[in-house]
Amino acid sequence: MITPMISPAQCRAARALLGMDQGTLAEAACVSRSVIIDFESGSRKTIKRNLDAITQVLKQAGVEFTPDNNGVGLRLKTEAITPAQCRVARGLLDMGQASLARAANISKSALVGFENDSRTPDEDALAAIIRVLEDAGVAFIPANGGGPGLRLKK
Repeated sequence: MITPMISPAQCRAARALLGMDQGTLAEAACVSRSVIIDFESGSRKTIKRNLDAITQVLKQAGVEFTPDNNGVGLRLKTEAITPAQCRVARGLLDMGQASLARAANISKSALVGFENDSRTPDEDALAAIIRVLEDAGVAFIPANGGGPGLRLKK
């Protein structure tokens, strides 16, 4: 998979969005803090390997890079749910794993792996799981100051 190149402005904005300082990003990407400082300031060219590592850390933290369109070009993924939210949603709906997997058109083993937090479904599979649960009456609540949650829609 080809990792898109991010700009210094995207890197700064992604860190700010995540509340991440340069040192934390550097440690997670296995690069020196000076690599992050130099990249974000534009004072020195960053090698592709380091830029790929930085990008991957930011993406894994939930940043989605979008076409620039004369702006910064990123956002936090908002459609992700936690394995616990999935399990609880099924419980509230009295829906078994096989039923959810069938309705989302994914394998039961993929759903079991996700709910056990041992496997991360691809974006399409996760979107399908969310769509099925929301269509059945669950509203997912993001972690806005507290932990993520859910409720039944009225």
